[in-house]
Parts: sequence; C-alpha cells; structure tokens
Amino acid sequence: MDSKDEFATHQYSFAGLDNILIQFGQQLSGALGIPLVKLFGQSPAGFNATGESDLSNYYDGINQSQEGRLRTPLNILLEVISMSKLGKPLPSSFKFDFASLWQIDDETKANVADKVSTAVSRAVEDGLISRQTALKELRQSSEVTNIFSHITDEEIDQAEDDPPPPSEMTNEKPTDTDQPPSSEEGGDTVQPAASKDSVLH
Repeated sequence: MDSKDEFATHQYSFAGLDNILIQFGQQLSGALGIPLVKLFGQSPAGFNATGESDLSNYYDGINQSQEGRLRTPLNILLEVISMSKLGKPLPSSFKFDFASLWQIDDETKANVADKVSTAVSRAVEDGLISRQTALKELRQSSEVTNIFSHITDEEIDQAEDDPPPPSEMTNEKPTDTDQPPSSEEGGDTVQPAASKDSVLH
C-alpha cells in the first residue's frame, strides 16, 4: 500500500437480522406443520406463553393422520395375522388405540385418578352401578392415569357374584301379604280382633 492507494472503513449493521431468522424459522415451521417448540426447541415469546396449545394441535393432527391413514390397513393386517396364526377371525370385542403423544405429569395423573375414583365410589354407594362396573371403569381410566391398571379379569368376574346395590334392596315395595287383612261391613272398616296376649299386656 502506497500513497496512490486509498483506505476506507465501512460500518456494517446487523440490526434486524434476528427478526429475519425468526421469520424464516416460522415459515419453515408452518410449511412442515411442526411447531417451533418442537422443531427448534424454541419457546414462543409472550407473557405466560408455554407452547402447550401448539403442541396440542400438533399431536391432534398426528392422531387424525393415524386414524385416517393407518387404522384401516392395520385392521386388515391384524385380521390376516389372526387367521394365519390362530385360525379364526378377531373377536368382535377386539380393539386397539394409538399411543397418546401427549404426556401428562404425575400430579395431573393423581388428580384425575382421584376424581375418577371419587365419582365411581359415589355411583356405587348411590346404587347407580355395581361393583363389577366400577372395577371396569377404574381399569379403563388406567389408560390415562396408569393407576388401577392391575385390576384383573378374575376380580371383575368375582364382583359379578356380589349382592345387588343397597338401593335395589331398600326400594322394594312391600307386597300385599305384608299388610294385615281387613274387611268392610256396612261401610265401616273392621279391624282384626286383638289376640289374647295383646289384651293381657
């Protein structure tokens, strides 16, 4: 470099580059149908923003795709396997569900299990359902809470031999044989004569 050369410095500004990257990520997220929190691990900006609604919509979309595109082929495949391995079609009560992508924390599971058990217990006490139905409901709720999952079929079958709920026993109306006989003579009701023992007492 000599006296004939010129040297100049220029200032470069990177202002707004972060917004360009954010917008690029949002466009990519929208095109893929995957929320930012799942694609880049980036929580949404804003007060009390957790991204749970975005994840919920994302998981619901996956579940809809599973139901629409996978259930029918899997049903056919399971029918073929059953005929091939067992020599008979699947029972009418057979069903399967896709695993839930949404995972709830232990505290929420405990709260749900407590509410379900309270509602089922109250229904049994009120005579609305039998103990067998209550056990089935509790085991059904274990798919969400992972509680009561060890209720066996034998326990449910044994509950079928339980006596009927209290309400069914207490609501029985007295029969005519329980009422004392009476007759009418001349329009007046004639009560049965008092026994000898009742007169003495």
